[in-house]
Amino acid sequence: MTDRQARNRPQQWWHDVGPHVTKRVLNPLMVHLAGRRFWYTALIEHVGRRSGRTYRTPVAAKRVAGGFVVPLTYGPERDWVRNTLAVGRAVLVLHGTRHVVGDPRVVHFQDVEAELNPMTRRVLLRLLGEGTPFLRLSTVEQ
Repeated sequence: MTDRQARNRPQQWWHDVGPHVTKRVLNPLMVHLAGRRFWYTALIEHVGRRSGRTYRTPVAAKRVAGGFVVPLTYGPERDWVRNTLAVGRAVLVLHGTRHVVGDPRVVHFQDVEAELNPMTRRVLLRLLGEGTPFLRLSTVEQ
């Protein structure tokens, strides 16, 4: 095993197990804090593609020109991402303010890198790497 393989192994383990732990343990706790005025995470309210039920998922949204970007830490296959893409709209609650968002699309880090402030860019690069996809959401006029 090379050094590079050894370094990537813990990340791969978390990539496999993390979504289940997050969905079943962390999200139920975070949903009570996410989106509040002085809390760092946002809350996305999305409609299930088959059930039609409204779900709430904590996310790490960042404001950019014309809307928001959300790093897809566990990839674009997560239920909330698929629901948002299928319906085409959602509500993002960030710092106590509700934003209706639409036109969701999965983009690469390089597509949003220039719109992020330097500190956010460095943190995201260090924690997630360049290969992490993002969900871009445009603010919808009401």
